[in-house]
Amino acid sequence: MRELTAPNLGLLRRLVPLHREAGHTALVHAIIDGQQPGSVFVDDPSAPQSALAFNHSGFALALGEARPDLVGPMLPMLITQPWLTAEPTSLWCTMPEWAPALRPFFNEELSRDEFHFEPQRTPDRSGVPPGYRLRALDEALAARWGDGLDPWVVRIWGGPARFAELAFGTGVLFDDALVAICTVGAIAGYPGEVEAEIEIGTAPVHRRNGLAVAAAVAFFRTVPRARRPACVDLQFDESGVTTRCRAPRVPGVSESGRLPHAAGCAQVTSTNVVDSGNLDRGEQIFAKRRSSSPTTSA
Repeated sequence: MRELTAPNLGLLRRLVPLHREAGHTALVHAIIDGQQPGSVFVDDPSAPQSALAFNHSGFALALGEARPDLVGPMLPMLITQPWLTAEPTSLWCTMPEWAPALRPFFNEELSRDEFHFEPQRTPDRSGVPPGYRLRALDEALAARWGDGLDPWVVRIWGGPARFAELAFGTGVLFDDALVAICTVGAIAGYPGEVEAEIEIGTAPVHRRNGLAVAAAVAFFRTVPRARRPACVDLQFDESGVTTRCRAPRVPGVSESGRLPHAAGCAQVTSTNVVDSGNLDRGEQIFAKRRSSSPTTSA
């Protein structure tokens, strides 16, 4: 595979599925739109049919035609890249065919559930306990991210100034300390089909007060209409609390179930990639699949 550079990133768009077909696509659109840094590798830079898109936030997506014969030889190079090792990166399948194509290259496989935002189910407001107050996130708050909150979401936008320019969100303050947040890690997509990658979290000492839910309700009520998402992927900064049991507690967000091809997710790390001697199996898999595919005569 060859790297697709900035002037040609728009060619990747047609390989990106709609949010109903695959999750985390906002993180690919964010690369194409120049909102966030990323590295994209394709089979043909002039007319890509197969691609790996690495958002430097830790999310990578396999797009288009499943080509294990091209992916396998790349893995030794990929696991040494600074942008991949800086943020633990998982590779997600966007088409069912990618899961069996990638499976031989990794020792461990993951899966995910997806959630959707239904604005009509969101209450007008959700209060916070005495001593807390809601506030829109800005550059000043992003620069002094609260203790116990993961600064990942500020980091992936490129720092506080870029976060304030391109993102938005709601925080909960206790005195002057930021203790809970609901904000976007990415928000992009096709017109009318925008997907949002949402980060929700509460500092450990302030949990069990409904703060994340209050921040989420306020957030969804203040999303600019032009950027209102049709779908959300929720990331919970809640250690010990699973996404499955936590997400439905956010009003307006409902679980749509486990995507059948999402099981093809794998972490791209030196410990999870199989021994380099087995990486040529991709070419064997691809050749076998091609030979067994039905052919049509003219």
